[in-house]
Amino acid sequence: MMIAPFFLERQLPDGRTKCLMRLLDGWRLGVTPPHDNSAYTDLWDYPSGYEAWEAFEAFDGTAEPEGWVRHKPSNRRRPGGDSSKEYVAP
Repeated sequence: MMIAPFFLERQLPDGRTKCLMRLLDGWRLGVTPPHDNSAYTDLWDYPSGYEAWEAFEAFDGTAEPEGWVRHKPSNRRRPGGDSSKEYVAP
């Protein structure tokens, strides 16, 4: 899997790294394992850079970030970032 260049990157207290990346059609917040930037453990997609940046700044690694519209690898979706509308896409 090719790792996209990071727009922003910060280490979390537990040693993992949170990364903000630009996609062709949106933005992504990713988390890599401690001392290993070659793979992601979680990826959350956002429609706008502002929403992704807000989530990146607030994310402390203890729970899922807010406002995402798609989570990979689970393929969960949240229309409009609303957790009450979450479903798993086939």
